[in-house]
Amino acid sequence: MIFHALSTFGILLVVAGYLLRRRLGWHVLCMVTAAVTDYGVLISLELARGPAIARALQAPSPLLRFHIAVSALALLCYPVLAVLGTGAVRKHPGWLPAHRWTGRCFLAFRLANWLTSWMVP
Repeated sequence: MIFHALSTFGILLVVAGYLLRRRLGWHVLCMVTAAVTDYGVLISLELARGPAIARALQAPSPLLRFHIAVSALALLCYPVLAVLGTGAVRKHPGWLPAHRWTGRCFLAFRLANWLTSWMVP
């Protein structure tokens, strides 16, 4: 249950970060805290359940495969968004639209991660 609470906290931080996207300091704070929370949940799952990812891949259901895929994509988006966001702040041409597009994809992945986390064992 603690993992669901932390995941919910993470998604709330992501939503807050999105809503505060025009207030750079708050946006960055929310998103960095969300990233730390999400990576922390992954590490905690690995430590608490043994090799959770390896065990999940032994005989995964289609839903579990989908959950793993969107979870991995969401976690991979964090560093990409950090690099693109830094470039956008530094006024590199084209980086802000790329950051926005990647952010929208990230929101979809992270929401799917959160929703499916309630459905998989």
